[in-house]
Amino acid sequence: MATVTLLPEQHAALLLTGAKIRAFFPAPPPLKISEWARANRILPKGTSNRPGRWVSEPYQDAMMDAILDPEAREIICKKSTQVGWSDGVLNNIIGYFIDHDPKPMLLVQPGELDAKGYSKKRIAPMISACSALSGKVHENISRRGGNSILLKEFDGGFLKITGAGSGKGLRGDPVPLVLLDEMDAYEEDVDGEGDPVEIATRRTDTYPDAKILKGSTPAKLKGQSKIDEAWERSNQQMFHVPCLSAASCLRC
Repeated sequence: MATVTLLPEQHAALLLTGAKIRAFFPAPPPLKISEWARANRILPKGTSNRPGRWVSEPYQDAMMDAILDPEAREIICKKSTQVGWSDGVLNNIIGYFIDHDPKPMLLVQPGELDAKGYSKKRIAPMISACSALSGKVHENISRRGGNSILLKEFDGGFLKITGAGSGKGLRGDPVPLVLLDEMDAYEEDVDGEGDPVEIATRRTDTYPDAKILKGSTPAKLKGQSKIDEAWERSNQQMFHVPCLSAASCLRC
């Protein structure tokens, strides 16, 4: 193979040409999770009270997009019930990373039955209804099980779903993205190995850019709630909802 040696002025001209080409074809702006969801998510009938194309609320956008903040490693969502968390925020994050930025993911539900139920009732319908996902999650072919109840494989990564009471499920593969759902329902100790939240988050130790999402409705007393404890250590941002009856509200 012949070696070509460029003169300094030729090398400089080549770099300038490359810069001009890159300027003419700029990289597309980063895609937010909320933008991906509006473009791709379809909510099937039977899984939502608003079936059809995804339409998000402003507070949902904030929760979804926070996970892309390069300055944030942990995202804490202390929430009420029925705010579109599961089929909305959580599934949109999962769908985004399967389609747009594939990587290994671990989703932790309170128990094994919760994990299987979530996969069947929420993950599987989302994949089937979303054309951006249905062709990317591997099918079960021969001895290669690429799409089981608790494991969804795709090029570039996988989604592993486990219960917080399964030490084996929590100890598995290293992952750069851990999603902890309804933490206040987790057991305090798993098989004598300690806190399931700690075990799961240790899966991210080898990834300097790892993300950990902690979401739950508070379900325990102050001092015993995992989500309360996590939120107290956060920057405690809150979504402001104006009071519609401020004039007649004694608190205002």
